[in-house]
Amino acid sequence: MKEIIFDIGKEELKDFLNLLKEMLKMNDEFKFLFLENGLLVYTIIGEANTEKMNALKIFKFKNSKFFKNFPKDLTLDLTFMEGKMLYEKMNNLLDTKNEFISIKISYNKENIGYSFSGSNDYLEVRTICQSNKSIKKLSFEIVDAKLNPEFSELKFKINNETMDKIIKLSKLDKTNELISVRIDNNDIYFSEKEWDLKIGTVENFKNTKWDFKKEYLQYFKNDEAQKDFWFSIFSTFIVLDETKSYLMFAMDLTE
Repeated sequence: MKEIIFDIGKEELKDFLNLLKEMLKMNDEFKFLFLENGLLVYTIIGEANTEKMNALKIFKFKNSKFFKNFPKDLTLDLTFMEGKMLYEKMNNLLDTKNEFISIKISYNKENIGYSFSGSNDYLEVRTICQSNKSIKKLSFEIVDAKLNPEFSELKFKINNETMDKIIKLSKLDKTNELISVRIDNNDIYFSEKEWDLKIGTVENFKNTKWDFKKEYLQYFKNDEAQKDFWFSIFSTFIVLDETKSYLMFAMDLTE
């Protein structure tokens, strides 16, 4: 077993914990991939790379975003099956006067993480990393190729204010699980049975309707500094290109 020790600043730890909170909205299980070209943090509902993958939330960062002195050429695969417990343990490390918190990862010869620990001047907390075949390994290349808006059937921009309206309207009818995006005479609508919200127009597109579970909207999180984002519709899934992440979810294809 090998070990790597590096630091995370106290302010960066707060950002790291906010990231974990976003992941926990969706799932208690998630993966950290330290790659040569950066850090991927993601969680999946369903099984990755199969028809059973219902939703994916993925963040992309440079390794230096959170961690100091992390070797650029080291690749590591960490899977956490109890994310809430990790969050609660790491949150305790903020109670310190130290500027930095020490992080230690132990891993095997295949660079798969076995344990993840953090320590300040008086406390050390430890978490065992576990293997989960349903959370498959991704890469920057796969993410950029699969989720690129340029390869979608339809893409349009939504601002944060409009998205807030959509989320608010979606809560009116709690008995209905689905929300629709539809094109009607080149106008773009979000709708349910009892409401229609026009959000823009598109040129020369046939009248079409796509349905998806509105519960996925609760996983959306865009930076207030970024006023709009791409909403991209592919053949079987939809991607929201947020400021620091992608949210991908499957469409309802039962009809």
